[in-house]
Amino acid sequence: MIFDLDTALKAITDRYTPEQRAKDETVRVGRIAALKPRLDPNSYDQRVARARQQITAVLEQIEMIQGHPDSELRTQRGMQAAMRFAELVAETGDYESAAAIAPDPKQSQWFGELAEAIARPDGAVCECSAPNTSVIAEIPSVKHGRLMKVERCSQCKFLNAR
Repeated sequence: MIFDLDTALKAITDRYTPEQRAKDETVRVGRIAALKPRLDPNSYDQRVARARQQITAVLEQIEMIQGHPDSELRTQRGMQAAMRFAELVAETGDYESAAAIAPDPKQSQWFGELAEAIARPDGAVCECSAPNTSVIAEIPSVKHGRLMKVERCSQCKFLNAR
């Protein structure tokens, strides 16, 4: 599949309608009002609020990029903005949407794996005879309503969020 910047940018702006932006802005303003003077990176609410705030800025960048004439620079900036947008959508805890809109196949696969890890029961384990897991990330989970540690088995690469 060949990456088409115009199609990707249009899909992003189509997905985030003015109504969705207004809803996100209302949520963002409410959450920011509740924040302490300093952001706590270990706070689920603060991480999600910050991501929603940054989504607005990236959408503005995407709209600006769409107005530029075709060039290699426009393509590079468009791809970077689309990848950043997907990262921020994931940071809000919506990994399925992030996987669907990520322009990079590896990024899309990663977000898909995180969505599957969150969907698994917390007690699920891999089938290895002697699982050896380590924490590889701490991510927001809408399902759990908090930050979750993502564990990966070093042998079979099985992921679970606990």
